[in-house]
Amino acid sequence: MSYFDADMKLLPLSSERWEIYSDMEGAGLAAHNMTQSSRAALEQMVRDVASGDGLLTAAKNAYKHVYQTFEKYERYGATDTEPRGVLIQLIEEYARRRFEVEVDLYWEV
Repeated sequence: MSYFDADMKLLPLSSERWEIYSDMEGAGLAAHNMTQSSRAALEQMVRDVASGDGLLTAAKNAYKHVYQTFEKYERYGATDTEPRGVLIQLIEEYARRRFEVEVDLYWEV
C-alpha cells in the first residue's frame, strides 16, 4: 500500500501505520506530527535536489529532519526500528516515484 496519493501528497499516517504504541493516549497526535514533519522534509528534499544536492544526500537530510521529530515521541516508540523503517520506506517510495530513481537508505542512516 502506497504512502502517497496520485498527486504524490503524503497520506495521513495513523499510529498503527507508523507502528508506534497506538494504545497510548496521545499516540494519534504523535502520528499526526510525525506525518507533518515527513511532509515538510519531503518538500525540502525536492528543493535540495533542485538546488543541486544529490538525491541520496537530500534523502538522508530528510530522514534526519524527521528523526528529530521522532525523538520527541520516543515514549510512543517512535525511535524504534519499525517507525524508522516506515520512514525509510516512504522516503524511498517518494524518490522512486517523484524522481524515478531508486534510493537505498537502509544502510545510509
